[in-house]
Amino acid sequence: MYAFAIICWEIATAKVAWQGMGYHCILNNVVCKHERPALTAEEATSPAGRLATRCWAHDAEERPSFDLLNEECEELLPDVSSPHQNRFIAPLLVLGTAMEAARGLHERLGLTDVEVAEMRLRVDDVTAVRDEFVHNGGDGDLEMVDYILNGTAQETVPATVQSDIAAGQYHGGPLEAEDFDYGHHGMVFADFANLDEAKTAELGRAHVLVLRLYTSSAHQRLNAAMRRCTKPNPFARTAVCLSEAIRRLQRVEVCSRPWSINETVHLYRGLKNMREPDAFALSGGCEHTPISTSADQRVAAAYAQSRNPLLLRFRSRGLNRGVSLQFLSLYPKEQEYVFPPLTFLAPDQVPEVLADGVIMWTVEPQLP
Repeated sequence: MYAFAIICWEIATAKVAWQGMGYHCILNNVVCKHERPALTAEEATSPAGRLATRCWAHDAEERPSFDLLNEECEELLPDVSSPHQNRFIAPLLVLGTAMEAARGLHERLGLTDVEVAEMRLRVDDVTAVRDEFVHNGGDGDLEMVDYILNGTAQETVPATVQSDIAAGQYHGGPLEAEDFDYGHHGMVFADFANLDEAKTAELGRAHVLVLRLYTSSAHQRLNAAMRRCTKPNPFARTAVCLSEAIRRLQRVEVCSRPWSINETVHLYRGLKNMREPDAFALSGGCEHTPISTSADQRVAAAYAQSRNPLLLRFRSRGLNRGVSLQFLSLYPKEQEYVFPPLTFLAPDQVPEVLADGVIMWTVEPQLP
């Protein structure tokens, strides 16, 4: 992991690490003095610089795993064709089967029906969610949890977000100073829990926590854990709570606009340098994690720009529709719509080829 950190440093600085120094001198600096190659303020806030500082942590327990890095590198490191990526881009088009969707979330997480039922009852247990990030998350994740629970919107901004603002870049693309918790200035956790939408959906305190947390960079760690299918999953309680919260948010649309619930709504997800599996048209597939989509096709298409761009257009209606997280989001300008984990995607038989050569599959999402 330390060697990978040095590679990240060389990417961030375009220099050769420890150039001109002998082996024994390097060994003394690294092992005995715990020194690391220097990064300027700008380099330290770049995606590669941030990875380097995490991966060369003196305490090996604080370093991320390569499984997590495999997820994060796809989302954080820019490539030649597109300088920004975000949650609207899936790193791999690896889908589960219809049987996985039918078996349910408890099977995926390695839980019994009784355990899931117990978790769903503890709607206000924010401590249990926080504990999962204490034991399995990183410093940045825990910082976001504490900001959501104890901070004041736009006033006690986490250090990681301050670094993102200084760099003008975050996990969702370009970032302006006012974008973080936009429109929420001065609000505390209780204010979000008492919003009309939260009351209509009957969200508990834990639901509000995980929904806000999923709009932060912590979604990367949760998604990585859910894709690995570790049993029991280290974020099982968070995943169950998030899935339940997404389902409850359907009540907001039903109550606020009952006349439009049966209207067809198109949402879009961009996939970068991706090709669909050969059997996709015949068998479809389910996503193991929550699915983030955009209501604007241009947003998804712009982020999917690459040698092999792929778009998924979600043709949704009724209760098979994604839910908006805008009222709770740490980045409300994203206008993000989310589907729960294990949503099954049933594609049309033939994709469209758009004018610019982009392949677009239309899928009907079927919620678990």
